[in-house]
Amino acid sequence: MEFTLELTGIGWEQEILDYCKFSNILPTNTKARRLGYLKLILGLFEDSDYYPISHFAQKIEISAQEINTFLSQYRNHRGKIALTRNGASSRPYIELATGLGSIVEVNRAYMLGKYSKVYRAISTQIHNDRLGTELIQSRQPVNEPVTQLDFLDSENVLVGSNPFRLNLFEQVYFLYHILTSDALYLWTLLDIIGTNTLTERGIREKFQDCVLDELNIQIGSNCLSSREKRNALTVAKRIRSWEKADIYLEHITLPRLNWLLDLDLLDTECFQQRLIKLTDSGRKLLLTLTRFYQFTSEKSTVINFILEKSYFRIVDFIYDLGCTNLSGSDTDAIEQYILESFLYFKTAAPNSIAASQAIFYSCYKSLLERHCIVEVENMKKLLLGQHFPAYGLDWYKRENDGSLQRRK
Repeated sequence: MEFTLELTGIGWEQEILDYCKFSNILPTNTKARRLGYLKLILGLFEDSDYYPISHFAQKIEISAQEINTFLSQYRNHRGKIALTRNGASSRPYIELATGLGSIVEVNRAYMLGKYSKVYRAISTQIHNDRLGTELIQSRQPVNEPVTQLDFLDSENVLVGSNPFRLNLFEQVYFLYHILTSDALYLWTLLDIIGTNTLTERGIREKFQDCVLDELNIQIGSNCLSSREKRNALTVAKRIRSWEKADIYLEHITLPRLNWLLDLDLLDTECFQQRLIKLTDSGRKLLLTLTRFYQFTSEKSTVINFILEKSYFRIVDFIYDLGCTNLSGSDTDAIEQYILESFLYFKTAAPNSIAASQAIFYSCYKSLLERHCIVEVENMKKLLLGQHFPAYGLDWYKRENDGSLQRRK
C-alpha cells in the first residue's frame, strides 16, 4: 500500500499560499514525556467542567498516584508525576496541555478546549459502547515488547489495563494536535532520524543546525508573508543564541521522542536500549511528509494545508488501517453524526455549535465506526454545499472555524 498525493486541478498553488504560515512551537520540559498523563488530565473533566488554577496542579498529582504503578510496567517509565507540596511535578504537563489547546484558561480556571470536548465524546463511546472495537483491537499489540503484552487486558482490549498505552483513537487524536502545534520541531526530528538508528545525544548534536537550516529556507520562502518571515527570523536568532545548547536541547528532544514512542512511531526495543529508530509507521509518516515537501517545496509551513486535506488518509496509511474513501452512501451516516454533535457540543444558542467540533466528531466517528476516510476539507464542502439542507454553515477564515446552525 502506498500513499499518493491528490493535489491536482487548478488552484492548489494559491491554496498553499493561503495556508502557509510559520509553525507553532510547543513549550516543553524534559519531564513532560508521557501522553498518558494528558489522558488523565482530560479525564478529570468527567467530574467537573472547570478547576480553579490554584488547585489544579495538586488535583492532577493526587490523581496521578492512582496510575503511577502502571508506569513501571510501560515500555518507558520516564516522565512520572510525583506528589509535591506545590504541584511542581504536574505543571510541565499543564503547560503542554495548554500549548496543545487541550485545556484553556477562563476566569482563573481551567476548562476543556473545544477539541477536547470531541475527544471526550468519542472516548465515552469507545469505553461505553465499544465504538471502533475492530479497528482498535487490530492496533493494540503493535510495537509492544513481549513482556508488555502480559499487561493488556484481553477482556477489554479497547482500553487495556495500562493507562499509558494509547489506543488507536488516542494516537490519531494526539498526533494531529502535536503536528498542528509543533510541526517545525517534530518534522525536524523525523528528518534527522530518517532511516538511521541514532542515540538521543546524536540527535541533539544535529538538531540545532537542522532547525536553523530549515528556518533559513523559510526566511527566503516565496510562500510566507513578510510577517511570518519575521517570526521565523526571530526564532532563528533565539535558537542561534542558545547557551549550553546540548543541555537545553534535552528539554526539546526528550519529550518529543517519548511522544513519538507513545504514538508507535519509534521502535520500543531500540528505545529501551537507548537507540532511536523509526517503526514502519514512523517511516511511513516521514515518507508522506517528504512527498508533500517534494510537491510543495515547503515543510512545516504548510502543515495546516496537509492536515486539512489529507490527515485521515495519512493515519490510514501509516497505521495500516485499510479504510475506504468517502462515497455517496456515507452521507446519511455523516448527517447522523452532525445531529449527534448538537447533543454533545451544546452552546448558549440552542441551534448553533462550533463547526469544528461537528467536523472532527464526524471524521473520527466515520473512521472508527465505518472505517471510512472523511477529511476536514470533505466535511467543509459537504456543509457548505446542498448535501444537508437542515444545516447551514458560516465559515470564518481568520478563526479557521465557523458556526454550524440547525435550521428550524
